Amino acid sequence: MTVSIFMTAFAQLCKPSVLLFLCLGVLIGTVIGALPGLSATMGIAIMTPITFWFDPADGFAMLMGLWNAAIFAGGISAILVNTPGTPASI
Repeated sequence: MTVSIFMTAFAQLCKPSVLLFLCLGVLIGTVIGALPGLSATMGIAIMTPITFWFDPADGFAMLMGLWNAAIFAGGISAILVNTPGTPASI
């Protein structure tokens, strides 16, 4: 039973729309994370109402890409401008 669940989940993750929304979330998360003063939590709060209109797998992929990219990109302003935007970037 668990193998069939994992195979179904993997098939859902390999859909082109999920990969497209994941890349879009990474792009938006990089922009949000690089701006001083904006955090990954704020990006999720901004984008969550938009994802209500998407398929659930597409919305989750977009939010996951946004979160991971925003956490990573928080270091961009901390390194280049010497202004950490979030406490995690200090």
